[in-house]
Amino acid sequence: MGGVISSARDSLNAGTDEAAKMARENLKQMEETAKLINHGFHLEIVDKLKNPNETRGWQVVGGRQDRESEFIGIATSKTPASDITAGVQNLIKGLFDVNKSDGSAEGNERAKQFQDSVIHIAQGAFNVFLGNSAAGSSTLRKFLIVPHGLAFYRVDIGMYKYTLESTGFVTYYESITIVYASRAILDVTDLHPGELLAYAADINGDDEQKIEQWVTHFKKLYRLMKELRNEAAVDTPVFPNRGLPLPPTPFEDTE
Repeated sequence: MGGVISSARDSLNAGTDEAAKMARENLKQMEETAKLINHGFHLEIVDKLKNPNETRGWQVVGGRQDRESEFIGIATSKTPASDITAGVQNLIKGLFDVNKSDGSAEGNERAKQFQDSVIHIAQGAFNVFLGNSAAGSSTLRKFLIVPHGLAFYRVDIGMYKYTLESTGFVTYYESITIVYASRAILDVTDLHPGELLAYAADINGDDEQKIEQWVTHFKKLYRLMKELRNEAAVDTPVFPNRGLPLPPTPFEDTE
């Protein structure tokens, strides 16, 4: 999802003088450059997730992402306008739209609170990054571990901002903002008990009974998914690696 957004396009299209024509052509070039930078973030993160040595020990299931979102904004100001900041926030929400679907008012409120909490985690970096009005380019890379429900997500974010210094044919626009975000499912078999406990507490608060119920439920469903996958592997011999046994269930005694 995402795409190129330019708050200058309407005024440029209305212009007929040489300056407007030149600005339109330059805007097109800027958009193409922005797309290349955004694609570079995509390739970088996809390659990183494939390589356990590059994930800092936070490996993801299958070495692949399950969702991505992107935002490109070319704006008429050096500091972020409302459409830029709203676009960045919606980009992060877009990674977790799938969690909205139980239909109840309570479920929708939980989903909203979760999305807001994810935005809050990244908001500090966004605010500092987007608020930079100094001329030149700046790049920021960030990853977050986000526990929710019965899953743990790894969110990788690449951000690039270029603030123009010159005037003339760039009178119509002064900054370019690019944000690429990727979501992947964290491989919980690599987590230590203390980390699992911390994430279980993030999900359930400090209520010991709720944490214990969550752990019991998690173990049960995780075992069920392992059995389902191993049964499917028997019926799909075209995937030779699927017959291999899965790692032990988290929280499980392996002796």
